[in-house]
Amino acid sequence: MLAAVMDSRSDLNMFGPELSEQEFMAWQLLLEERLGMALPEFRRPFLQMALQRRLRVLPFEQYWQYRDFLNSSTAVSQIEWLELVDQLTIQETHFFRDPDAFAQVEQHLNGLLAMGRQLSLWSLGCSTGEEAYSLAILASEACRQASDGRFAVYANDISSQALAKARLGCFSDSKLANLSQDLFGQYFEYSQQHSLWQVKSDIRERCCFFRGNLQELHQHPLQNMDVIFCQNVLIYFSQAQKKALMPIICDRLAPGGLLILGPGEYVGQMPKEMHRVANARVLAWQKIETTAAQPR
Repeated sequence: MLAAVMDSRSDLNMFGPELSEQEFMAWQLLLEERLGMALPEFRRPFLQMALQRRLRVLPFEQYWQYRDFLNSSTAVSQIEWLELVDQLTIQETHFFRDPDAFAQVEQHLNGLLAMGRQLSLWSLGCSTGEEAYSLAILASEACRQASDGRFAVYANDISSQALAKARLGCFSDSKLANLSQDLFGQYFEYSQQHSLWQVKSDIRERCCFFRGNLQELHQHPLQNMDVIFCQNVLIYFSQAQKKALMPIICDRLAPGGLLILGPGEYVGQMPKEMHRVANARVLAWQKIETTAAQPR
């Protein structure tokens, strides 16, 4: 798909002015400062298309006019900023997108429940909720099989539009393709109102969705997470930003907590308390226990 986008550079100009190198660099700076998002040169056509979509509905003809408006810090410009963020960040996903990673989480949760732990899980960059609800289903199944246990799933994203969809919890058949018939029947019901399959209320109530930027992670109060699931998020950040974020993410884990990243997303040095999980199919680390685990 990316190749098709890049091959259509000439077609892009039909819908608005070309995004020059100088203008692209100005937008790169803005997005990095406000979102922590690092856009490499090969994503210039992607940014140009997103900006052109907004220009078609706004009273601006040039990219710099739109950029100045976003920097004006008015109530209207802040609302428009959220619209642009939605254009840049909402990505296609589905339930249990990485089966090997979720199998690793399932094994980890079973071990925690055997120690009498309550479960806390965090989906970083949750998009429209498929990942967070996948974690909730895993936790619910683990608690049911253990005949005990409670859990909570926290999930954040910078897109208000994605979060609204996540809270609603309604999905098409294609999003649920990786679910077994048993899990589908246990956790979904058909919504006549939305003509989609909806996550049942008892699971939705276990999931707390909130707006949050990874660049502001140090301000988040969440601590002692048993699982932090962070896939397809760090691809938006530079290597230097990833290096700065990683200790903050790891600090949010409880002793013994599990961190899951996407394949190839981070190849830098991890904090010394993090131990690589021996699973060649999953990029995962466990925080080394510093004290004996106590039931929570």
